Amino acid sequence: MSEYNHFSDRLREPLNETTRKVRRNLMAASVIGVVLTKVGLVPTKISAFGVEFSSSNQNALMLLLASAIGYFQLAFLFTYIQN
Repeated sequence: MSEYNHFSDRLREPLNETTRKVRRNLMAASVIGVVLTKVGLVPTKISAFGVEFSSSNQNALMLLLASAIGYFQLAFLFTYIQN
């Protein structure tokens, strides 16, 4: 019986639902950041919203993305520690 408890404890999900959601958001923001920086796919126009970006606005967009990644990193760290 103790072996069963040992295995069931090892197989349980190590992160709760909130931590998994924060990790998912961090991964999504990080992938977008890597694609934008490595491939150079910085948008110049988003036609769905009717927004055009100049070079200074593109830098602000990159800073906003970096801030979001930093926020998600801290949120994941704090939720992981609480878990």
